[in-house]
Amino acid sequence: MSQSFTRDPIPIIIVTSQDQVELAPIRYFTELTRAVVVADREVALRLLRTAANQARSYQLLVIDGRAAAHNFSGLATDARQISGVETLKIVMLQDELTTRSTREPGIDFVVFEPWRPERVEQILRQVGVSGDSYTRPMTETSPPRDKRDVLLVEDDVVNRRVATTMLELLGLRVGTASNGVEAVTAAETNSWDLILMDCLMPVMDGLEAAQQIRALSPSHGDVPIIAMSANPAEMEAAERASSGISGCLSKPFTVDQLAGAIQRWLPDIQLRGTADEQQQTEPAGLADDVIDDEVLSRLSDRLPADRMARLVGTFLTESPKLMDRMTAAIEQKDVEELRLASHSLKGSSSFLGATEVTELARQIEGRSGQPDACMPVVQDTVAAFLRAQRALQRRYPTALTN
Repeated sequence: MSQSFTRDPIPIIIVTSQDQVELAPIRYFTELTRAVVVADREVALRLLRTAANQARSYQLLVIDGRAAAHNFSGLATDARQISGVETLKIVMLQDELTTRSTREPGIDFVVFEPWRPERVEQILRQVGVSGDSYTRPMTETSPPRDKRDVLLVEDDVVNRRVATTMLELLGLRVGTASNGVEAVTAAETNSWDLILMDCLMPVMDGLEAAQQIRALSPSHGDVPIIAMSANPAEMEAAERASSGISGCLSKPFTVDQLAGAIQRWLPDIQLRGTADEQQQTEPAGLADDVIDDEVLSRLSDRLPADRMARLVGTFLTESPKLMDRMTAAIEQKDVEELRLASHSLKGSSSFLGATEVTELARQIEGRSGQPDACMPVVQDTVAAFLRAQRALQRRYPTALTN
């Protein structure tokens, strides 16, 4: 099968019984599109909520109404109650024995036999799954695939897009997951050439996810897993772990450092594009004490200018959300949420050389066990971010328009 979690927007999630996965029409969906298949309604709802909380959304939910023993009735109604999935399309698969006049509320299409690949492809177009989200399955006469599949597991939006951009420049096809639960499901339902795993994530951390992936069947569990972290203690834990971590990569990293870390398992990778396309186009004479241009240039050196501007724009858009989360976590005395939000801001700001923001976020993460003591530091972080925002916009004027 060829399903996976993918870059935003995530194409489809299929809910069916295990005995139907290899049969039509489920097999056609998984051959034609990147998808995740689950056999539990609660898992499906949790994945939908997690994606919505990360400002992401599935395009399509396929519910197998033929799986009577698993009783997925009411799943569409429950899915519609989740905030942030308003654009989700829901398809119900039924056989001819089902009364055509009955349709559960919340379902956009009910699809009946006969099951053919052409019909599934038509459904994907009808519900608006973008054309580049699915491909026809390879046949015996098809040429060998020209790309390797890498699963990137990272909860922070900025870090996820930075790493995705780098991996794509290395000629790799990238799927993404935002926590350990999604990572295990993605590993279970697809064969990956490599997994890049952040250590600290919500729901399930990277080391626990790695342990669960290693417990899968050899065809899915025997995959190289590289741990990523900006925290030396986390890296040491990953190196010592019996979780099956294959290697470690410190954040922030450059394209060349990423390539060096994964080349042992993917020796045929190579940087795409010409030198002219990759050269930095940062205006001269903008040095200041707010942005470390040496750090910034290590990121931008290999990235096309338009990609770099988009990454800066993502940072400027997402960082205020993280600071809002930190403020709310302090008010609610939510230690774990405060730790996760500050950890994300620390990582994303370090990639872009916003050193003052990085240091303040590091202080908040270290003090997260005492939320009340963090509020003045959060206020300082807001002020530091505004200075970084002005400095980055001077360097990349199109950052918020890309």
